[in-house]
Amino acid sequence: MRISLGSSALILTTFASLTSAQLAAPATQSSTRHAIPATPATQSGQSAAGAIDPATPKGALRAFAKASRAADAETLARVSKTDSGDELESMLITAANNYQKAVGDLGSAVRTKFGDNVARQFIRDRGVPLQAFFKVIEADLDDYDVAAQGDNAKLVDRHDPKTETNIKLVREDGVWKVASTGLTAQWGKDLVEQRVQMIRDRTMIVGGLAEEVATDKYDSVEAVKTALAEAFRGR
Repeated sequence: MRISLGSSALILTTFASLTSAQLAAPATQSSTRHAIPATPATQSGQSAAGAIDPATPKGALRAFAKASRAADAETLARVSKTDSGDELESMLITAANNYQKAVGDLGSAVRTKFGDNVARQFIRDRGVPLQAFFKVIEADLDDYDVAAQGDNAKLVDRHDPKTETNIKLVREDGVWKVASTGLTAQWGKDLVEQRVQMIRDRTMIVGGLAEEVATDKYDSVEAVKTALAEAFRGR
């Protein structure tokens, strides 16, 4: 059986090695993929060129990734399911979304102080906490079909229908929402809780920096970046 998205050890290493600097630095894409053996049952998926439309499971995943990159908290809230009954996944998704909201608040403060172009670049340069998950969406989603049953859906490796990811979605009021990134199944409870706390700590740092920028503490966006990097290194 062909296992997609790399091994558990690889994914574990990918996130466990996530440093403070990487949370504050530009994100990179990779063709590494991740899946977990499960049950078959698939239906045809959309093309990668398909619309970013949360009325479809793949559209919702793309909307989630795009909103995270743009620190669009409103869209993230719309396409996230954080009360799905999976406590660890809900905690992880909530922490990641709150981090991106704080990045958006900081971006708004930078925009007010230094202008639109600077703010757009500043937000683009911020990393996202769930890189392994975003690699699936941004680099490899076209290799997966959607296994849907009623208002529940998950991704299945097109090349091996017996291999299914732990990325799951649920549909509410016609909108598909990300309910599981599949990462907690790979990492385990202890590492998830550790990473959630790290994300929460950095969310507080970013929020505090937004307040400082709003009070004219910094005279350049480079000074803001330096302050952010130094604060992250200190945690």
